[in-house]
Amino acid sequence: MITKEEEKEFVTIIAESFLDYEEAQVYFTLVKQGTKGTIVKELTEELSPLKRTTIYSILNRLIEKECVKEGGRSNTTKRAKLFVAIKPSKVLRAFLIREKRKLKKLEEIELMYSDRLDNVYNKGIQLTQEDLHPFISSYLRPLIKNNWKVLSQNYFEGKETYGYDVFDYELKTPSRHLFLKGGGMVVFVFDRKIEQDKSTIEFSMTQLKRKGKADIMRDGTFKEINMKDGFTEICGHTFPAIILEGMFKRKKSFEQVGQTIVIPIKNKIFFVWSEDGKYEKEIVRTVLDNEKIPIIE
Repeated sequence: MITKEEEKEFVTIIAESFLDYEEAQVYFTLVKQGTKGTIVKELTEELSPLKRTTIYSILNRLIEKECVKEGGRSNTTKRAKLFVAIKPSKVLRAFLIREKRKLKKLEEIELMYSDRLDNVYNKGIQLTQEDLHPFISSYLRPLIKNNWKVLSQNYFEGKETYGYDVFDYELKTPSRHLFLKGGGMVVFVFDRKIEQDKSTIEFSMTQLKRKGKADIMRDGTFKEINMKDGFTEICGHTFPAIILEGMFKRKKSFEQVGQTIVIPIKNKIFFVWSEDGKYEKEIVRTVLDNEKIPIIE
C-alpha cells in the first residue's frame, strides 16, 4: 500500500508534467486499479467533491489524450461501463514523443517565421507623423521621409512642477542589420535657457545614465556596463558625450559599444544615439537644422 503523501506526490508530478490537476486525480485513481479498471460511480465516491458529470467530462479528455481506455462492462454494477488507465510508462513515452515533435516544429517555426512576424509587429507599433507630439514632429519629419521608423513615444510634461518636460523616442534606422535597436532621441525641454548651465546639463546626463543603464542591463546582452563622460566631434561641432562601455557575457574586459551625443541648445538638451555613426550623424543633422545651427562638413 502506498501512503497518502505518496499519492499526493504522484498526482502533483502528473499534474506538473502532462495533465491538469483534476485529470491527474482521475488518472492516478485509475492507475491504482491496474488492468481491472473501475466505474464512474466508484470514481465519484473516491474523488468527492468532483461531480459525476465532471468526471465523465474528464474521462473523455483522458481518452482523447490516450491516457485512459474503455474496458468493457462491470459484472457487478448493472453492467456499468469500466474505464481503465493505460500503463503509465506507455503514456509518458507517448507524451515525450509528442512534446519532442512539438519542440521540433516550434524550432522550425522560430527559424522560418520569427523575423517575418517581428516585421509585422514592428509595422503595427511604428508611429506615423500624425501620432507624434507637436513639439517633436518637425525634428523627426526628415528621418521619417528617409525611411526611419518611430517605434515608441513617451513624454513627461512636468514643466509647471519640475521646470522641464521630457520627450523619449525609440527609432529604427533604414538599415536592417544593426546590432542593437537602431537609435533614439531623448529631449529635455526647460522653462529657461540652460545652454551654458553646467549643473543642469550634468543633472540631465545623470538622469539619462540611470535610465539607460537599467534598460541596457534588462536587455541581457552585457554582464556589466560603464558610462563615462567624454566629448565627440560631429557636423563641425564638439559636443559632450556619454561613452558606453560593455562587458559581454563570457568576457572579462570592457569595450566601447556606443555613445550618446549631448546637444544643449537654448532651453533644450538633446540626447542622440545610434549603433552606426552614419545614422547618428543623420539624427544630429536634423536637430541642428531645426535649431538653425550651421552644419560644417
